[in-house]
Amino acid sequence: MTQHPRKQPLAITRTKLLQTKIQSRSLAMLVRHTKLPGAKKGGFLLSEAVLALFVTVLTILILQQITILSHKVMNLESYSNIQTHIVKDRLEELFDGKELASLDNRLKISGTNKDGTQFQASLRLSNGILNESINGGFEPIISNVKKFEPKRIRNSLLLTITLKNGTETEMFFSHVKFET
Repeated sequence: MTQHPRKQPLAITRTKLLQTKIQSRSLAMLVRHTKLPGAKKGGFLLSEAVLALFVTVLTILILQQITILSHKVMNLESYSNIQTHIVKDRLEELFDGKELASLDNRLKISGTNKDGTQFQASLRLSNGILNESINGGFEPIISNVKKFEPKRIRNSLLLTITLKNGTETEMFFSHVKFET
């Protein structure tokens, strides 16, 4: 049985390093500084740890607020899209089988209902609300409207609705009857 030579300790001491004449000055400087009596020991100060914790918590709070804000924006976009679809469906129902006459920022709608009675209505912008006026009464269709612009394009109608927040929506209705 052969005996293994005794294993050397992993730590390299200053004298051992000088004896083996290692050429790397940076390693020699590292060993010299860490082994001197009274030298600074490795690790973090309490103030450094507290500062790192503060920065981490601040970063997490900012990311949380960004996430909350992005969800609110997505909900607003979703609300805006739903509102636009509801308005378009309501207007399609209103225009179905009726004759239209455009008067500046007002749209006059006339025709007969399914039961044969005469129908008179208009769309107009009043105090930031786009109203549907039927036989003297009115029903709000959409609020916070800055500008309402009906435009005839051959046998089609283009409604441009600009909201007070700057959002502009264009609704295109094809095969609409116009008064002559």
